[in-house]
Amino acid sequence: MKTWGLIALLVLGTAANANSFVGNGGGQGDVELLVTLKQMQESYQVFAKKAEQNIPLCQCNSTYNGRSICEPLKALSETQAGFCNASLYKVTPQLQELLRHRETIHFNWTNESIEVNEKGQYRLVDAVTNRDKREITINQPRFLAMSPAERVFLLSHELMHLTQLDGKPLEDRGAVGPFAGEDGARDLVNSMAAAAGVAQGAFPKEVKSYGAKLHRSQAWKPVWFTLEAGSATPQTSYNDNFYFTNYQRYQATARYQFGNNWGAFLEYRREIGDTSISSVNIHEDVDVFGLGLAYRIFPFSDPLTFMGQSHVLTHAAVEMVRGTYKESELDTFSDDRTGVGASLGASYYFPIFVGFWAYVDVTYEYRPLKYTINTNPSDTINFDKNLISGNIGVSYAF
Repeated sequence: MKTWGLIALLVLGTAANANSFVGNGGGQGDVELLVTLKQMQESYQVFAKKAEQNIPLCQCNSTYNGRSICEPLKALSETQAGFCNASLYKVTPQLQELLRHRETIHFNWTNESIEVNEKGQYRLVDAVTNRDKREITINQPRFLAMSPAERVFLLSHELMHLTQLDGKPLEDRGAVGPFAGEDGARDLVNSMAAAAGVAQGAFPKEVKSYGAKLHRSQAWKPVWFTLEAGSATPQTSYNDNFYFTNYQRYQATARYQFGNNWGAFLEYRREIGDTSISSVNIHEDVDVFGLGLAYRIFPFSDPLTFMGQSHVLTHAAVEMVRGTYKESELDTFSDDRTGVGASLGASYYFPIFVGFWAYVDVTYEYRPLKYTINTNPSDTINFDKNLISGNIGVSYAF
């Protein structure tokens, strides 16, 4: 069923088996919810400014002409449109007050269907309001599938149930003014909510679309793939020239976030050391396979801002290490070794767009490898100093 077909059935009532949870600004759908509330604030601010001019609001505009959100507006008679305008101007100050103090309204998410009882029959709806508890429950999958204008319509409809018109609570039942019949009040509320939904098209300079915020990468995504490159240096220098002072470093990681903070990851890393002393060429390849845990920290609280989505990722891993060391002059000597290592580090992630992220990383690595050169067991190269690496990377989350 089309989105409009469901939201046109909105009824004030009690949700059945909502199994809801509270969005805190950093979870799935919370950015869309906050953006919608911001758009509504701007829309009703414009309406308040236009009140003295009595500009018609309950009408469609060219931006949304032909869209389903305009259907309640196009169905209005001239008398109904006038009553809708007057009613919208009356409730606008109340809606502004609600949006200024939205901390007094409890928004619940649910993944289950919401049903309301109307005259003994149950209907599916996208959201429901409990006026006494000042609580709005929203079907999360349905909300995420809507366009920005439809989200404004939906939440405007619900917030209007927390207002009064001419001293009476705005409900979905009964006749009101020229809106006759048992569904008259619902038709009026739908018309006023539709006017708010199309306000961005009527007042594009005053009501911003917030499209950039909606397309900015969001940290709640559970699956992350990363590629990074950098360099690693020993914590302290070796005295022997047959050791490396720097490694090239490349890494790929797959991570799953169990929630806002904890995650687990698999990693593969290749580190390459290469140098020459006189006529001797020295080379080392190190392959690292790791399993680890990650923990995220969000320094900033507003998820609508660029910095609000950015976060610190701390990570620690146990690693299996395999290294190959070669010395080449007239002859080539090589040795392969394996061992167990570990790493501990921190990354700072910055959102880009549509799931992509950039990050910088610092990691402390323990991976001791001891090679035997020639056939003499006492002739060894012992890489026993820990490494510190600096890296940059890109990540995709979905």
